[in-house]
Amino acid sequence: MSKSSIAKLVLGVLYLGFVGTYFIQYLDFSGSIDGNKPISYVYVDRKIKGGRSNYYEMTFSYNNQEQTISISRKEYDLISKQQYPDLYLSKSGAVFSKWEIRKSSRIAIGFFVLFVVAVTPWSFLLKRMGIIKSAQDVGMGGRNNRKYFL
Repeated sequence: MSKSSIAKLVLGVLYLGFVGTYFIQYLDFSGSIDGNKPISYVYVDRKIKGGRSNYYEMTFSYNNQEQTISISRKEYDLISKQQYPDLYLSKSGAVFSKWEIRKSSRIAIGFFVLFVVAVTPWSFLLKRMGIIKSAQDVGMGGRNNRKYFL
């Protein structure tokens, strides 16, 4: 294998690992919310953080430990009206809000779509240029080549 092939393989594995992490987090959180009651916690503080755009965090105390969680702008605005978001405990022991379920699913789906959009045209183009050969071109496809698979 050439260095560029190894680099592409490593980047692909890292990329899919990133998407897989958020997808597993989504499955863990969404499976934990069904039939589960919200936990009771003590509200500590809320913050607006940002760089290019703003994101919102809420600090709370649960089991005598302060934790920070990301919340939506709507939840941030409702805190000023003394309406606090429901927090849940996942099967893995993480505390999360409904916003984190949406965030995890959006990140996983978005990056998967980006991966498909980025990889599919390149693989088609490389096949057209003859750099990547299909299974039939190599002699592994078709009716006459069944003996190779037995």
